[in-house]
Amino acid sequence: MAATGLDAESIEGAVCADAVFFAADRIAVFAEMARVLRPGGRFLFTADESDDPDRPGAVPDWAPIIELGGLGVITRAEIPN
Repeated sequence: MAATGLDAESIEGAVCADAVFFAADRIAVFAEMARVLRPGGRFLFTADESDDPDRPGAVPDWAPIIELGGLGVITRAEIPN
């Protein structure tokens, strides 16, 4: 996910369902998406958010990780259960 092999600015959009959570370097995943997306392109992903200290790798808020990777949050939707 962090090294797709795609050319820079070569895609209009990408979707990732429940996989970014498992990446060894989550920031690198978002940096790669920022690199391969054309201007105005979109990256949609789904991921669990949890602030449970007993949950390994818990992410209470993805926004800082997304922004460190060079993307911005446009829309965030919580899906209950």
